[in-house]
Amino acid sequence: HYQQVLPPGGLLQLKTDSLSLFDFSLDTLQQQGWRILEQDRAYHLTIDPDNILTEYEMRFRRQGKELYRFVAAAPIAKEQA
Repeated sequence: HYQQVLPPGGLLQLKTDSLSLFDFSLDTLQQQGWRILEQDRAYHLTIDPDNILTEYEMRFRRQGKELYRFVAAAPIAKEQA
């Protein structure tokens, strides 16, 4: 579904407290030809001044929950590359 709303090469950033969702999403996107540009399995320890904190992320950080994050680029069709 992400490819339907993002342009070729468009970026997807996923932040979650679910390791199983994180791993499933990475595996699935890579199988579909997405490039994983960044991944952080200890995002709860990261201080990123450019990060836009969601209400959930603020709550989870206060609770000391583990957080995971990745950035992936949508595939670019070979004729567009």
